[in-house]
Amino acid sequence: MPRKGENIYKRKDGRWEARYIYAFKEDGSPRYRSIYAADYLTVKKKQNDAKRKMDPRLFQSVRMKKNISFYGLLWLERLKPSSKESTYVRYHYLFSHYISPMIGDRLVYTFSNKDCEVFLNRLLVSGKSDGSGLAPKTVTDIRSVVKLILKTAEKEGELSLCNPELCPVKPVRKPLRILSLKEQQTLQDYLLGNPTHKNIGTLIALYTGVRLGGELCAMQWKDIHFQEQYLEISKTLHRVKDHTDDSEHNTKIIITPPKTESSIRNIPIPDFLFEILQQYVQSHKIDLEAYTSPERR
Repeated sequence: MPRKGENIYKRKDGRWEARYIYAFKEDGSPRYRSIYAADYLTVKKKQNDAKRKMDPRLFQSVRMKKNISFYGLLWLERLKPSSKESTYVRYHYLFSHYISPMIGDRLVYTFSNKDCEVFLNRLLVSGKSDGSGLAPKTVTDIRSVVKLILKTAEKEGELSLCNPELCPVKPVRKPLRILSLKEQQTLQDYLLGNPTHKNIGTLIALYTGVRLGGELCAMQWKDIHFQEQYLEISKTLHRVKDHTDDSEHNTKIIITPPKTESSIRNIPIPDFLFEILQQYVQSHKIDLEAYTSPERR
């Protein structure tokens, strides 16, 4: 006969069986394990020992039943006051476009390393809206966001069985397209034959290695030091979502310092490129004094 409320039974073979909850299904229903002994007192002691080893947050998680989206929004709310606007917008985008729609309804305590691997692989294979895969760098960023969300859940007393760092992002290697010398010469001839701000900028990127998106687009004439013949890289440009209520546009442009100090640097300008920049300034009658800070005059 069973001892009521204890989940302890005497089996037909004479042994005593005790059951205890060791986990919960995604719908919140419990999973049981059984232990056995020759007498009631021994099996009761084994059952109590097993219960003591269980993490109490497991049962708290079931009562809370809060999912990854809940903790993602909580994390973003806490992140916003202390982060750069561009960083916050980037994290918010990754959360709202990939994490919340795909795994947001999962309860934290049910999300395992295996689930995380499946999620990341799916992003690599078909994460984009057109069915193609996301870049490994983007998937790695998403993994970092998942990790931060789960850490937020743990700080709130939630049990997390997943460590995203143990879930590898396997890059799909693509051949790097490099311009041949003939192609480079053709491009250079076109840029020199059509001297516009955009084309001069492309020449600068071609022969100095500055990043075309953030660094070059943020560059101003005052960042070209004509006396010392170098470029000053000290800021980056981002287009981010505009959350202001009275804005007429969905996005806005912001210019901020780079994420890391190592990105702030001076790049020498090759002699032939420096001559082109000087000729461009003269032919377009650009007043460099108007772009030069007082301490450099």
